[in-house]
Amino acid sequence: MHNLQRFPGLTSTRSRAVATDTTVYTVAVAPTPVPEAIFDEAMKVFERIEESLTLCGTEKANILAINIFLSSLDHKEEFNRAWDAWIGERNQPMRCCFGVDISPPHRVELVVTAAR
Repeated sequence: MHNLQRFPGLTSTRSRAVATDTTVYTVAVAPTPVPEAIFDEAMKVFERIEESLTLCGTEKANILAINIFLSSLDHKEEFNRAWDAWIGERNQPMRCCFGVDISPPHRVELVVTAAR
């Protein structure tokens, strides 16, 4: 059986991250107030992801997969500019992007799976 750790989120019914001996799962949105530009909002989300990964004892180089949820696929080009600035050219994770309804004011939400 895997050792399961839950790291508290902003409410008592949600975890910021969950980790087993080998894998980390985390979800993030930008803190409010949400920046006006998608690029800036995405960078804030990436900061939160890195904080959660650090909390779980890993780093962005160990990200396996990211599910990207955008409030509109019209934002994908600007999001991709932020992605390229953040991820770099080493250890690129698998990723997929969805256009979905997200509770305002957020327009970007990430679901991350990483090795621990």
